[in-house]
Amino acid sequence: GFNNIVSGALHMLTDYRSAGLPSLRVNFMHFLPLIDEDIERMEVVLGPGSALYGPNTANGVVHVITKSPLESQGTTVSLGVGERSTYQGWFRSAFEVTDGFAVKFSGRFVQGDEWPHVDSTEVAAREEAAADPPACVADRQLRGLTMEEAEIACGRIGNRDHQIRRSSLEARADWRFSDRGTLVGTYGVSGVSGIELTGVGAAQIDNWLYQFVQGRLTYDRWAVQAYFNFTDSGEAFFLRDGLPLTDRSTLGVVQIQNGFSLAGGRQDFTYGWDYFANRPDSRSTIYGDYEEDNDINEWGLYLQSKTALSSKIDLIAAGRIDAHSI
Repeated sequence: GFNNIVSGALHMLTDYRSAGLPSLRVNFMHFLPLIDEDIERMEVVLGPGSALYGPNTANGVVHVITKSPLESQGTTVSLGVGERSTYQGWFRSAFEVTDGFAVKFSGRFVQGDEWPHVDSTEVAAREEAAADPPACVADRQLRGLTMEEAEIACGRIGNRDHQIRRSSLEARADWRFSDRGTLVGTYGVSGVSGIELTGVGAAQIDNWLYQFVQGRLTYDRWAVQAYFNFTDSGEAFFLRDGLPLTDRSTLGVVQIQNGFSLAGGRQDFTYGWDYFANRPDSRSTIYGDYEEDNDINEWGLYLQSKTALSSKIDLIAAGRIDAHSI
């Protein structure tokens, strides 16, 4: 799933939450507000995802699962400095507030200089705009910009800022309300500045914000969660033409799963329901003329069966149905 600049074919999850940018579905892993010290494990599913993972899992699944503050407590602080004016720091602190209730906080900051690169297409476009500014402004006005916006767009063609800045913060609370159930709440935010590659050339981004809020409840084999991903691209623009790159899309998700066993555990069933509310919002800079008519609602039902044919052989069968509003 990585044979494209902004591939969305791979299904990326963190703590059971879809981690790609909403609507665009691209896996900008440096947007994720987590740090290496907080990773408990990573799960990988090769090839098409099972019915349990939902739609859009044709090219595999990578699931990053972080440490619970109930199980992993203490404080870690790391600082680093390196070439290309690189400075970085990160921390993780987890502690138990009361018996069965614990919280954790983690964050990071990275700053450095990108390797310099000259895009010949950007250079040619900048020279063309400088040679005939009125023509450049008129062209941007034809694309829907005001006079002032068109002048700004023409002035920033090929104007690269090679400094990279990334910062993030994540807060999580876990409450084990019984031996059979846990309630988890998480909030995360990250801001990224630098140069991002796209399918139509590089883009300059300045403090592109990515945020999420998530609640998860588990009780026996019941698993219920709801989360909301939202993004704001700020003042991002395409370097080859100076046009704005606006993305303020959101994704809301509700998921329910349960399971039960029969015949002394030799036969097991898992079933569930998913709902995805995808709301693209790019002010027509990405999604085009249908911007006001592209809200997407998806729901799905699934059932998976696992039968123990022997102590070493299982037979697994799964089925799923999904409906898409567009």
